[in-house]
Amino acid sequence: MYKQLKRTATPSRDKLSRMVPATDLLTLGVRLMDTWADVRPQQVYKATQFRDGLMIALLICCPMRLRNLTEIVIGRHLIFDGRAYRLEFTAAETKTGRPYVAAVPHELTPYVDDYLHLHRPSLQSIGMADDGSVGGRLWLGYLGKPLTNGGIERQIVQRTKEAFGRSICPHLFRDCAVTELVDCAPEEIGIAPDLLGHADLQTTKKHYIQAVGMQAHARFQEVIAARRRAATSRDSTGTSGA
Repeated sequence: MYKQLKRTATPSRDKLSRMVPATDLLTLGVRLMDTWADVRPQQVYKATQFRDGLMIALLICCPMRLRNLTEIVIGRHLIFDGRAYRLEFTAAETKTGRPYVAAVPHELTPYVDDYLHLHRPSLQSIGMADDGSVGGRLWLGYLGKPLTNGGIERQIVQRTKEAFGRSICPHLFRDCAVTELVDCAPEEIGIAPDLLGHADLQTTKKHYIQAVGMQAHARFQEVIAARRRAATSRDSTGTSGA
């Protein structure tokens, strides 16, 4: 009875009023990474700001669940093929029991490189930890230890509240992604289940699932990148498209 009531209950908060455009979330993430050198002189603040920016940018481009974001391990889930990065989770590692594959947009490649080669090592050195002790986990805290679900959520909530005046929790990123997709490319709504990993497909279609999932993420990333370029162009020329 409890489960049935929970499924049919009206949400106590208006989710739509708490959302922001996916483009704005990507812009926030990139801005945090671009301005890391401007924060307080201690390296830990620089490193954590860059880390938070990358988490936000990566999460809106590849709107995975918080658990998967938290558990990313370098070389296992975050894979570099010599040209670009991609994210991969096995069926056993996802809530829906289906593989998750997403290409990280090329725009974020240099930022991932900088985090892996500069900022993450800084956090490791502060905590005097090595990759063996942290298990190769991607996201490290200011003490050099892997961030938990709660730690990541707190950082994202804090950064978005500072930027937008209201907090955007990690799960809400998924709603922001689909809302923007419907708003600017309604004809592409068919990719939404693959973008969010909701489709219930048989495991025998593994290769098909991966191919469609990659397509969904690539198309969505094209959409928000185009909108961001257009907004940047308007800002630089001082004109409005209204």
